[in-house]
Amino acid sequence: MLPCLGGAPSPVVDTEADALGCPVQPAKKISLCKTAPQLSQGQAAISIWVLQHCLAPVEDIERIHRSLAPQGEVFILNMPKRAVPAVVPATGAFTWAHDGIDVAELLRGRFTLRAEGEPDKTRTPNMADAGAFWMSLVR
Repeated sequence: MLPCLGGAPSPVVDTEADALGCPVQPAKKISLCKTAPQLSQGQAAISIWVLQHCLAPVEDIERIHRSLAPQGEVFILNMPKRAVPAVVPATGAFTWAHDGIDVAELLRGRFTLRAEGEPDKTRTPNMADAGAFWMSLVR
């Protein structure tokens, strides 16, 4: 059970979750790409290091929302700045770019915030120093 998700079973097993103070238990995985309207909705979802890279975060957050049953919960671990694929015009080189979109604000606008925080600095200093954040949200 995930205490940070109100005791809902976890949809995936994540070995880093313990570092966040949120132990997990194996449960059924849900693929958002394959989620169709006729499929049943899940009780919980986890997104770790995903939304910061999505080209269309509003649409992807909506997919998460649709994949959850009413009162379903989602746990997000993300960086504060986005890193979307980009090309440097002058050189044609690949890079990661921050497009100014605030994923945390988008999530707050679509879900009800249950809790939020930062990774444990003693266990994950690089994530904490980079400004990583976690959010527990309810549909």
